[in-house]
Parts: sequence; C-alpha cells; structure tokens
Amino acid sequence: MEWNQLIGVGVVAMMAMLPGGVAKAFAPRSPSMTFAYGQSALVAKGEIVLRPDTVPAARGLTEFKRLGSNVEIEVDSTSGAPRLITGELGLTPHNLSGDGDLGQYEAVAREWMASHQDLIKVESTDLVLSKSGSMVGSELVFVRFDVTRHGLPVSDAGIYFRFKSGVLRQVLNRGFGEALDDTKMGLLSGPAAIHALAPEADVVDSKELYRVVARAGHYQLTRVVESRVNVGDESLLVQTDAVTGDVFSSRDTKHFLDGVAHGKVFARTYYRETALDAPLPELRVTAGSTTLMTDRAGGFSADETVAPGISGIKGGRAFISLVTGNTIKRQASRGESGWDISVDVSAEKDLAQVNAFYHVNKIVQKAKKYINTSWLNRSLRINSNLSRTCNAYWQDSAINFFSSGNGCGNTGLISDVVYHEWGHGLDANTGGINDGAFSEGYGDIMAMLITEDSKMAPGFHTSGSGIRDLASGKVYPRDRGEVHAEGLIIGGAFWDLFKALRAKYDAAKANDLVSKIAFNVIFTAPTYRDVFAAALIIDDDDANQQTRAPDFCEINGAFAAHGLTRKASNCQ
Repeated sequence: MEWNQLIGVGVVAMMAMLPGGVAKAFAPRSPSMTFAYGQSALVAKGEIVLRPDTVPAARGLTEFKRLGSNVEIEVDSTSGAPRLITGELGLTPHNLSGDGDLGQYEAVAREWMASHQDLIKVESTDLVLSKSGSMVGSELVFVRFDVTRHGLPVSDAGIYFRFKSGVLRQVLNRGFGEALDDTKMGLLSGPAAIHALAPEADVVDSKELYRVVARAGHYQLTRVVESRVNVGDESLLVQTDAVTGDVFSSRDTKHFLDGVAHGKVFARTYYRETALDAPLPELRVTAGSTTLMTDRAGGFSADETVAPGISGIKGGRAFISLVTGNTIKRQASRGESGWDISVDVSAEKDLAQVNAFYHVNKIVQKAKKYINTSWLNRSLRINSNLSRTCNAYWQDSAINFFSSGNGCGNTGLISDVVYHEWGHGLDANTGGINDGAFSEGYGDIMAMLITEDSKMAPGFHTSGSGIRDLASGKVYPRDRGEVHAEGLIIGGAFWDLFKALRAKYDAAKANDLVSKIAFNVIFTAPTYRDVFAAALIIDDDDANQQTRAPDFCEINGAFAAHGLTRKASNCQ
C-alpha cells in the first residue's frame, strides 16, 4: 500500500480519476487556490493506491503445474497469490478470431476462471464484466472484470484478460480473492461522517464499497462509504471508514489541455507561433433547415440557394460551451470553388475556442487508428475561457480551459494541455485507471505522442516556459509523491521507449509502435507498474510464447531505467 500524503492545502486538485467523474488537473494548484474553512479535514489523507510488489514464482510449485511448463507466473510478495500469468493459457472450444464479439471472449475468460478458481479465489458470481473497460480489436482483445464481495464493489480489484490473435496470452489478477473479510460491525453513514468533519459540506450522494488494505503478510478488506461532497466551489470524492468515520482517502473531482470550413489555430502553442489556417473537421454547419457535418478535410456540400453558416463551434467530436467570451458566428461566402466558411479570428477567447476544438479532433483521429471504443464517437464538451487562470482540468464529461492572466497563457491555446486533459477523458471512459500518478503520466504521454517532445506545454507561463519534462529521469520507488511529479516515472519510460525505437527504426515507426502500446494499455493496466507486462503482449507479433516481442529489449530497457521492471541480462 502506498500512501501519497498531500502536503499543503492547494494540491488536492491533482487527485486521480475514479470511474464516475473525479476531476484531474493539468498542473498543481497555485498557492492562491485555497480551501474553504474546515475542508482541509476532508483531504488530509490524500490518495491511496494499491500497487502490489511481485516476484517470479518458484519453478515446480504444485499449485501452478496445471498451467503448463511454458507459463511464467509472478506472485504477490505480500500474499503469495498469482498476480501475472503469461503464456499460451490453454485451448478453448471456441474458434476465436480478432473479429469476434465481446461475448465470445467473456465466455472464454469465465471458462478459464472457473477452471482456476482455486488459484484466483474469486467466485464467478462476484465478477462483473466492464464493457467500457474492455476492447475487441482486429488483433488485440482486452476483457476486464470488476470484482464484488457480498454484493459490494471492491474498488481496488479487477481481473484483466489479454488476448492476442485470438489466443489468451496473459491474465492480470488483481482480484484480491485472498483478502480477508472485514469482520467489524456497524455502519456509519457517509453524510454523518462528512458533517462531523465539515458541517458546511453538501453531501451529494453516498455508496458503500470495499477497499483492500495491505497488512503484515496478508490483505484485508475494509468497508468504506464513498461520498461526493461539495464545499464552497470545490467538489470532492471522500471515502470514510464505515465504522469509525475517519477519512480513508480523498480526491478532488476536477482534473487540473463544394464547401470548406477552416479557421486559425496554433500548430502547438500560442507562444512565439503564428496562427495558421487549417481545415475544421467534423464541424456542424447549418444551411437553412438542414444541418451538415464537415468531413476530415473541412469539406461539405450544401444547396446553392441558401448560404450555410455556423453559430458556435460545435461538431461530432467536440463542442464549445462558453464560460466567458462570445459565440463565434460565421456565414459562408460564395467563391469560384464553392462555399467558404472562414473562422479567421484573432481575439484570444475566440482563438481558444477554435484551437481547442481542432486539437481535440486531432487526438481523437489518432486514437481511432489504434483502438475501438464507443467514447471516441461521442461529442466532447469543451468549457472554454473559464474566468480562472493557470490551469485546465477534466471533470465528469468535459474538458475545462482557463483564461490567460497571472503570468499564464490561455490553456485552450496550448495543444499539449488539450491532449493531456483529453487523456483523462479516455481514462474515465474506459474503466478508469486506479492510480492517480499513472493517470497524470498518461495525459502527458498523450501529448508526447503528438508533439514528439519530452517538454510539456511550452507557453503555459507567458515567459514561454512549460510545466514538466518527461526526460527528468524519475525512478520508482524513489520518486513517489505528488501525482503529477510521480507521473513522470511512467511518462519518462514512454519517452525513453520512443527514443530507443526512433534510433532502431525511424521517428514515424517509433511513434506508431509507442502509440499502439499507449492507446491499448489503458484498457488493461490499472496502475503504472502493470504497464510493462501489457506492453510486451501488445508489441508481440507472432503469438508464440517461445519468442520474445520484437522490441523486447527496447521496452525492457526503457522501463527498467525507471524502476518498473528488472533489467534483462540478455539485452545490451
């Protein structure tokens, strides 16, 4: 169990996203963003993340023999339970292929679980398929089960099945079936516990669940009450002990970037860049009573008798909801080549709308090359030009960008921030990462995939400086701590992997390989310590347990440099 104690009153905004809408910010809050009186008692614990240490299982253990001689097993250092099982994990009666439906793969996973229930120690009736956390691709399939006990969700628990080319290749067991039941009696309601700590708090809702706590030599289930709480202008997710009422953990819920339509955007950032004209893809255009959508090149076809136009920046992948500023309206002009809708804007708050819209579309289209999830087909709400400064955050179903001021630029004008916050949205809509530091690192990785730069958000400060650098050399477990800084551990591993693959191949292929790993791993790695094993499965190209992934040494070297695996002796 790792306890990230958050020091000071301004950093709760950096908490991790739980499924259900906890917010994530791009940067730590400034000291001026203080809590209302009494609120600090609700955030004293900070985030709790369970990242079990594992070691290779001893060869020849009787309980594992049935899995086969070519199967590799990592066991939990605390309880001895099998955590990671890799190999060709048994034949199934199904003729699976990469284009099978999720139901087929769920059936295979449940069949495997039933055959090995004595090892995993989770009853079939306690497994709940996470459809949003599962993915069926043409080659890779990830099936995720959430875990319950006595009808209550175990928030730290999940079991992840990784298929490659129709073959079950890996099982990540975070079911904690071996955890001892909580025997304490009594239940203190969430509102009662919250109001004892902060009488002025508004408790929106509460629910019971289990958390897993590491004890000496075993794991223990602890029943908690999770409450969504509003205090002043803050929204918190607070877990209180169901018996004592003490705060168990707490998080902020804000994560603190024929015709043609085109507009001014920045390639990356407003700082020392000139806005360029670019097509506006999937933009909603109205022509009389008809509503059209531009294509990927900003093109559309409309009747010649009624001039089409736009009223607000809205589209199939994103739409702008203004907090301050003006709604952008444009009517098309008619030229020799057809209708032309030019969103040629210069005011900061207008540019921020168009820029954020454009870059959300850009990251969505990149993601769709690698993964298939329904969230990519929804229209994302962008709250533009909030009256605050020096941050941006994801919350519930929207990205929120701040205006310029206090030495900071408008965060809607910085693509890195757009990509980072969009990454939180992907996290929240694919089952949820159970690790705040991983979630923050994941957002930075999303930005790096587009910019191919280790430095995050040039121009965040009006001096031109950014906010973080993936090349900072952070290592686990030495550099655990505040979630944005700790996220540089996994972010640094991906940056080093990109560099290693760029040296081995070229930049384009390196980006493709790293993107394939990064986008797919979101479905099957609950913490950043689970990414290495999943990356090898994603990189594998022949579904042969006897051969290594083609980029094994590059992946191993990058992750070992950051303390996330052991250095392989047969790699230079």
